[in-house]
Amino acid sequence: MPIYEYDCYDCGSRTETLRSSKDLDNSFQCPDCQSWTTKRAVSAPSVHVPFDGTFKGSGRSDLDKVIGHSAETRREQYQHEQKKRNEIRMTTGQRAIGKDKNGNYVPVANVYLNKRQEAFDKFDYAKKTGVKIER
Repeated sequence: MPIYEYDCYDCGSRTETLRSSKDLDNSFQCPDCQSWTTKRAVSAPSVHVPFDGTFKGSGRSDLDKVIGHSAETRREQYQHEQKKRNEIRMTTGQRAIGKDKNGNYVPVANVYLNKRQEAFDKFDYAKKTGVKIER
């Protein structure tokens, strides 16, 4: 069964789960806040290929040698970072999270989000009307 990721609209967490393709039409409940307002997220597929393009071996241990410890370490780091982001989202109630100079996760100020939205709105208007945007 493939692994699917789901984003929760209420608490902002992202959850991975094993689901068969016949269960995809059924809704998914967030394990963190028990909400049913979730959406399947688009995620990159995970493909592991040996460096030389050929796989010579008959067992999982050979594949583990090719993938190596680094893949497992990266996965653990990603899960740890995701947990830190979700903790900030839960404590602040904001979905937009960024990093400060020290590499700590902090909520993005609404002022920056509003400026960003204004820039997107200008771009959309210019695209629709053909007006040139001045910087």
